[in-house]
Amino acid sequence: MVLTDGESTEGEMEELLEVTERASRDRVEIHAIGLGTSEGGRISAAAAVGLAGRRAGPPGSYLRDAGGEIVITRLEAASLKAIARETGGSYEEADEGVVPRIVSRLSLGGVGDRPTNAGTANIFLVLAFLALWAEGFVARRS
Repeated sequence: MVLTDGESTEGEMEELLEVTERASRDRVEIHAIGLGTSEGGRISAAAAVGLAGRRAGPPGSYLRDAGGEIVITRLEAASLKAIARETGGSYEEADEGVVPRIVSRLSLGGVGDRPTNAGTANIFLVLAFLALWAEGFVARRS
């Protein structure tokens, strides 16, 4: 399960295509959840966590690029739909119930038409994504 806006930066598209091909070959379904809007929006610096695990700025400010310009991110649904289709997964735009819906389908084996050997790994995926989903609510209340 991938939660992303689907927007690729320099050099990422080639890597993304390789990962998609490998996932398809290995029968790994990618379920993409599109974040944001096609019109785009700013990214809260307080919500953005850098590689060092620190916030990217104080509350009320926005993430900026190396040139000091405010970063605008846009949902690129077409690329996410293509990835999901290529791997036998699914695509949905984010809303409050999207993660539980996909997790429920994964738990019931109702997504895709290819046999998989996921076995007991699904329970760990379910727990991990429920934790990520719950974190979003905690972050909004802070």
